[in-house]
Amino acid sequence: MRFVTTEDTKPRGGEELITDPRITQELPLREVRTPLELHKARQYFKNHKDEARRRWEQRNGEPWPVDPATGKLARASHPRPLADGGDPMFVEPAFGDPNTEHLIPNPVTGETDQQRFGRKEGIKPRGGKREKITDPRIINELPSGEVRTPLELQKSRQYFKNRKEEARRLWEQRNGEPWPIDPATGKLARASHPRPLADGGDPMFVEPAFGDPNTEHLIPDPVTGETDQQRFGKRRKTSSE
Repeated sequence: MRFVTTEDTKPRGGEELITDPRITQELPLREVRTPLELHKARQYFKNHKDEARRRWEQRNGEPWPVDPATGKLARASHPRPLADGGDPMFVEPAFGDPNTEHLIPNPVTGETDQQRFGRKEGIKPRGGKREKITDPRIINELPSGEVRTPLELQKSRQYFKNRKEEARRLWEQRNGEPWPIDPATGKLARASHPRPLADGGDPMFVEPAFGDPNTEHLIPDPVTGETDQQRFGKRRKTSSE
């Protein structure tokens, strides 16, 4: 079996020449690709798959193996998934059902690749582009004493949900350490807003939270004596009248 050379993998027929390092190289630890970057990284790998196998042969000093289950060349798998910033050109042989490796739970988050990729795909509404939110009352912290309307709160929650990983990275940059693990679950700690979004908190300013996610909403406010659940329930009742 002859693998094509670098010269053979040059773009053909007007194919886009991809040079962006966020597409062609491995990203720094804990950085992930956007859906568009992931699409381009997959295409880049697809166009250079034979070269990626040849690099493996050079590293290991042996020919790319055959999968005994199929009698064909083994699949080329990325040890660090492309979605998680993996190098498109760094692959290892993989054998058997191609879906199997995507059903193994991540040791940190407990999620499978299928669950994570499905969640990322679900962020973008079907049949159209994601709404671009620029309203400062949605994306920024509100002045002290101001609260969000039910509609503003809904949009602010969605804004945070779409950027949760970025919010965690901002915390890591502020604190100079990786986002912690919740010892009770063995997964990444929850991202909690010190000032609740309903009360005007910054959607992108979070702190790690541990244990039952409902516990923090049962603590009475030192001024009003009400819990978050009581306050939120009162707001919902008022808005529906």
